[in-house]
Amino acid sequence: MKLKPESKPKLTQPSPTKLTYKHISEYRARVKFAGGYLPFRSARQFSSFGKATSEQLDLFSQRHEYFSELERKFGLVLSFLSNVSNVKTQFPLLKVKKTLEVAVSLNLMHPRYEPSASVADHNKGFQAAIMTTDFLFDLVDSSTGEVKTVACSLKYEKDIVPYDGNDRVVERTQDKLRIEKYYWEELKGVEFQIITSAFWMFDKNLVENLTCARVHRNLDIPPVLKVSLLAHFIKTLNYGKQRKLRLVDVIANLSMETSLPEGRLYAAFWHFVWTKKLRVDLFKPLAGGGYVFEGEDFAWQL
Repeated sequence: MKLKPESKPKLTQPSPTKLTYKHISEYRARVKFAGGYLPFRSARQFSSFGKATSEQLDLFSQRHEYFSELERKFGLVLSFLSNVSNVKTQFPLLKVKKTLEVAVSLNLMHPRYEPSASVADHNKGFQAAIMTTDFLFDLVDSSTGEVKTVACSLKYEKDIVPYDGNDRVVERTQDKLRIEKYYWEELKGVEFQIITSAFWMFDKNLVENLTCARVHRNLDIPPVLKVSLLAHFIKTLNYGKQRKLRLVDVIANLSMETSLPEGRLYAAFWHFVWTKKLRVDLFKPLAGGGYVFEGEDFAWQL
């Protein structure tokens, strides 16, 4: 691994200790016991101003750990995208010696931490932390059909743009991201992206609409009624016509036509949206009953 040396003095890197390798061994044992991937850290162990949350959509799906509202919203949209699968959160870079080599080559300080005072003497002091990547997932290129693995780190704009004397904190964050990027792209051949709060996935209407839709993802509708309701929705929505209707009016009209409660019809509408039976513009304020426009099945293109 040869890179152009930095002009600043060579940094002294933290070292891994027996405690570091103990954490790795314990994690691998948990994964083996679970029979599949587990996030390296959980929301119970970490709190970003009270915004850390866990999520598991059903008994057989992957558990996700989100350490911020940004991560939760990103996970929500990823779970809806047709060309995204195999999503993992808090993915550990367990080869600490490799991440340390990258840090040395870039002459950037490797992330480190100091264990609590209760550890044995030989584990005391600053030591190399096990780095994690916020999201790792597979993405199908809709134009070529090629499956790519993508690693993402999520950051608020304020975390990567210096302001009001936070230059040192931002510098450490940027150093960590540079190590992470080099690890994934140069050592693993995996595309690495830094996603900020300005990214299209965090559109307010999109997040609110998908939040409503996902609640009803597993709605149980009898098959005959499902076919009938879907046909009613498509007819009432007036796709392709100039006159648009508000969702609140669509539901009211269908309630009168079918004699079904409005609450049940709202649930059916969002179920059809989540299962992509109804394609509506999710960037419009539908959650508040606004105007319904026809949409397309959108996918994330790199």
